[in-house]
Amino acid sequence: MNDHYYSVFSPGLSLLLTPYVWLIRAFFKSFNIYSLTLEYISIQLLSIIVTSISASLLYRISAKIAGEKAAFISSLTIIFCTPIVAFSKSMFSHIYSMFFAVLALYQLLKERTNHLIASISLSMSFFLEYQNLILFLPMYIYACFHKSKRSLTNFSIYLLPICLIGVFHLLYNSILFGGPLNFPEKFWIGYPERPAKLSLMFSTPFYLGIYLLLFSLENGLFLITPILVTSFVGLWYLKVIKRDLAILITTLFCLSLLFYSTWHLPWGGSSFGPRFLIPIISILSVPLASFIHEKVLKFNLIKMFLFSIVLFYSSAVSLLGAVTTPDCLLNNT
Repeated sequence: MNDHYYSVFSPGLSLLLTPYVWLIRAFFKSFNIYSLTLEYISIQLLSIIVTSISASLLYRISAKIAGEKAAFISSLTIIFCTPIVAFSKSMFSHIYSMFFAVLALYQLLKERTNHLIASISLSMSFFLEYQNLILFLPMYIYACFHKSKRSLTNFSIYLLPICLIGVFHLLYNSILFGGPLNFPEKFWIGYPERPAKLSLMFSTPFYLGIYLLLFSLENGLFLITPILVTSFVGLWYLKVIKRDLAILITTLFCLSLLFYSTWHLPWGGSSFGPRFLIPIISILSVPLASFIHEKVLKFNLIKMFLFSIVLFYSSAVSLLGAVTTPDCLLNNT
């Protein structure tokens, strides 16, 4: 547009990956083996590394609450038995939003919270996806109020980075699109059916969107990965151990669900599962660990057997999503 290239989404991920791509190109060209295929594989590798670090952080969070065994099982389950595994090798921004959300939560739950790292993580999630400013709002509230009144002094630490990112987005829109509120989604060239008006973007009845996100045969979260049902049971056990964390996770999930249930494409278009929910799906690892600790690791053979069946089904379906592409469905091949 106007002789400029631009990202059809928030420019955050493109700008974040640019230095990495420059380094990759310089490295391969120094050995005279550069190709677009190697560059693409390198980007996939970076996404896999980011997903692995997220899993490690989830393990550390859960281990403090439910023990190491339950944390180990839950962190592997949340990565390999949900749509996360299908997108863990992609360049979608959801994986990187997941990383920053998990990193922020990890910092907030430490005995000595590093509010600067938590603040930068949350602001980076806004850098990557505009909607995260709304969807991660409960984490800002939790950060400022969950420990003591002294946390209120950290309010400026969280406010300043998010304001800087907001100013950047407005300047970016002004320079490329002629106005601060002209976001790139409005100019998605080649996709004329995409609604440009905000009222049309949120045009799906919420009850229909909830059905599509959770129960539809094509992309329903609970049909693709029914093991996550145990995460919601685990919220009850988590509430007993850490009530404020259980409330935070419940609020984050409900807010994401309601937000995307009204989106004009709640499931995310040509996608395996509800990809928009990936950041909050990862955090469900914590209550899942609580469930595993209370109900699975008690050596009840019947419960372990039933859990294993659901776990196997969830992993089989999710891994199929990882080794196939949406084109297989669209082309009926």
